[in-house]
Amino acid sequence: MPAQDQLYIGLMSGTSMDGVDAVLARLDKEPGVVGHYSLPYPKDLLTSLRRAASGNALSACDWLQLDQNVGEHFALAASRLIAKQDVELNNIAAIGSHGQTIWHEPHSSSMQIGNANPIAAQTGITTVADFRRMDMAYGGQGAPLVPAFHGALFSAPSERRVILNLGGIANITVLNPGDSISGYDTGPANCLLDTHYRHCFDKAYDENGDWAASGSVQQTLLENMLSEPYFEQAAPKSTGPEHFSWGWVTHYLNQQPCEGADLQATLTALTAETVAKEIKKQQAERAIVCGGGVYNRQLMQGIQDALPNTVVETTAAHGIDPQHIEAMAFAWLAKQRLAQEPGNLPSVTGARQHCPLGAVYQP
Repeated sequence: MPAQDQLYIGLMSGTSMDGVDAVLARLDKEPGVVGHYSLPYPKDLLTSLRRAASGNALSACDWLQLDQNVGEHFALAASRLIAKQDVELNNIAAIGSHGQTIWHEPHSSSMQIGNANPIAAQTGITTVADFRRMDMAYGGQGAPLVPAFHGALFSAPSERRVILNLGGIANITVLNPGDSISGYDTGPANCLLDTHYRHCFDKAYDENGDWAASGSVQQTLLENMLSEPYFEQAAPKSTGPEHFSWGWVTHYLNQQPCEGADLQATLTALTAETVAKEIKKQQAERAIVCGGGVYNRQLMQGIQDALPNTVVETTAAHGIDPQHIEAMAFAWLAKQRLAQEPGNLPSVTGARQHCPLGAVYQP
């Protein structure tokens, strides 16, 4: 297979920690997903990850073991993806592994765990990992990193577009003809919704947003939450569940008590309103949505209702499953790294310069 037709694997687990999404991607003139595999975290590993991400103290030994266990899980996801495909290993140029974010503090530190050595060793494929910290070394926030890929995939010569990712955190990429690509995190998406649902039902998420749909938005609480300074902060900016934690919600609940389905409805409206406000600000003609939040009908309806003059559709309308976009982006970033091409956008992250991203692990 010619070099330009080589395949790449992307491995991604977001702040929702549902598990590892693995995609085998074609990144030539007609990019697309050739195969995919999803591997949930086992319950004990998920519990350990959530404890670590919540700021619980861990010993150095515990940190090292968690890093190794996550790396082994990513390696298993990659191996199972490869086993499903009728493809020669030498046609897979590289694996891009995002790892699991445990902490992200803009301009300070960002930790993605998941030892990349087992991935390279067990698959026999060059692996690229640790994508965020070189951007931060040049003064950037290390996030968002996906807008460069969005620009390569979804730019249109005559239409103002926003790519909206509804993961644990919501972020947008602004694609305006003739302008530099920009992008930033808008605020919480699934992180608060999933946390509240787990507290009430011990289940992963509110399927279709049905529970939120059964409640009523509490306007006073919503308006108080919308006063959060981050929403008015100028880009470049990034955030995470470290900021939009359950403690953040509790602060507002102490002022305006709310619970159950009404709180779920209010948190859903918070995401819909903050996302729609930013898309309106960009005067986008089309919003193309990806991430797990596309399957929350209540959330998607709220976004569409707030954007009557904007076409709102998912990446499926452009031939790529909404759940595969971020993993595919890290396959693309691995390709950029091996070609010594930039993976970051200073207009997005605030870095002083473009640079290749990621450390290379060769088997």
